[in-house]
Amino acid sequence: MPPCSRQCLSKQLDKWVASRLSATQDQLLVHLTSEKDIVCLQAFDHGPWPRMTGRERGAILYKFADLMEQNTHELAILESLDNGKPLSASK
Repeated sequence: MPPCSRQCLSKQLDKWVASRLSATQDQLLVHLTSEKDIVCLQAFDHGPWPRMTGRERGAILYKFADLMEQNTHELAILESLDNGKPLSASK
């Protein structure tokens, strides 16, 4: 399946797509986009992000990294399901 460009997101609003799990070849339904995703992309392109200083953007990215660390186990499970890796390799 080709990656979705920003131009096609509005056409695929609130759509589910099938993804194949590498390890088992089972299909998994994935929510591709939502209205929130569209708003976020517009904010990224036309909102304050392009005008922020590097320090301001860095603070946001550090916050994001903290959230990822707080949810490591859940993210590892998703990575294992998507790529067929053992859970220990996904952490």
